[in-house]
Amino acid sequence: MERIFWIDAICINQNDDIEKGHQVASMAKIYAKVSGVIVWFGEAADDSDRAIRAIRRAAEEQDAGLSMPKIYSDR
Repeated sequence: MERIFWIDAICINQNDDIEKGHQVASMAKIYAKVSGVIVWFGEAADDSDRAIRAIRRAAEEQDAGLSMPKIYSDR
């Protein structure tokens, strides 16, 4: 089985804002074509565990065929 790794910190020059902008714009196309993704956000900080739980719940609901949860904002 072929595996392709995309590691932002390595694949994108973190000191070049123009390159980062181009690469981030391409990520939707990249992730739309994958069959599986493993994401590491870094060390936990500032309630990041809440975000991870929300992502996990959304993935479990999608796997169960339930509708995706609505995300509300103050804006």
